[in-house]
Amino acid sequence: MSRERIRRVRGNRRQIVPMYRWLFVGMLGLALSIASFQLVFVSTAAAEQQGNLSEVPKPVLKTGSPESTSPSVMMPASAVLKWTPTGSNDTEDSYDIRVAQVSNMDAATGMLTTPVMQQDGLTSAEYSISSLTDGIYYWQVRSCNVLICGEWSAVWIVTIDGIAPVAPDATLTSGLYDKYVAFAGQAEPGTRVTAAVNDSSCSVVADQDGSWNCQLTTEFEYGNYTANVVSKDTAGNTSQVTTIEFSVNELFVAPQITTEELPQVIEIVPVSPAYQVAASLATPVPIAAENVNIAIDNATATQTAPKPLSTDGGIVQSSENGWQIFGLPWFVWLVATAGIVSIWFTLGLPTPKQLSNRLLSSS
Repeated sequence: MSRERIRRVRGNRRQIVPMYRWLFVGMLGLALSIASFQLVFVSTAAAEQQGNLSEVPKPVLKTGSPESTSPSVMMPASAVLKWTPTGSNDTEDSYDIRVAQVSNMDAATGMLTTPVMQQDGLTSAEYSISSLTDGIYYWQVRSCNVLICGEWSAVWIVTIDGIAPVAPDATLTSGLYDKYVAFAGQAEPGTRVTAAVNDSSCSVVADQDGSWNCQLTTEFEYGNYTANVVSKDTAGNTSQVTTIEFSVNELFVAPQITTEELPQVIEIVPVSPAYQVAASLATPVPIAAENVNIAIDNATATQTAPKPLSTDGGIVQSSENGWQIFGLPWFVWLVATAGIVSIWFTLGLPTPKQLSNRLLSSS
């Protein structure tokens, strides 16, 4: 290769290498730019989400004196007095509170004079009184801004009740065969009684005399069940559970009998000809047998029976043994007649002629 040509090749290589270098640098810069944009976008979204989660809804502020939002009866563990928050221009007031066992108030200021609990400068519209024992208490609150405090509110009454009601009495009032179950009984007046069986329940408030009753709307299948009955007072105290064992019995209903299940009818076929029996005092007479078909339960039975005495064909008939009178051979009648005559004369009984003469002479 000539020197000129070698110089040309080296010059081309020098021009190509810087081109690739600049292309690599450009691609690397583009990748870094995309990564930076994604990082900024994710960070912004995370910041916005964190801000949404950390935001606490501000209470709706009212002007004037606070108003109670607490129930009148509470359990000691959850006894918290609450009232409507007050303030202006999104700035909530602070609060002073007084809790007393008697309702004596100062005539000039309207404040309870003998508080058992008090607090000034509260920053939220609630105050816990869980440390108080059971009983009736009176409380009031006032709001204060940076310059002045308002008037004391009206006095409200709250009852602290930590005693659970007595377990209710309960009995099953539905029938043994009823699929809809009902209960009734006695409980503390004003308490809410709940009767539950598995996932089904009914609830009712006991009357002033303590009576209650309710019916479950679920239809129960036949079987044995357990009902749990409890009562809860207005403070939230729950009584002990009253348990009732009961069963829903199956009412027997005769099943429908199909035609195929009916028993087979026995068919009686009249026997013909009638049986005949031949008898002889002197010589036994063979009795002719005859096949008789009797159909019972679709089965045919064959039996042989003698014929009874019969006068078919007249009083006097001919037979293999001679003439027969009333079905008996003639010599049987002859022997019987001779025997009767001999007995007659042996006993000395009058003859028919003597008997007729006596009757004529007596007349």
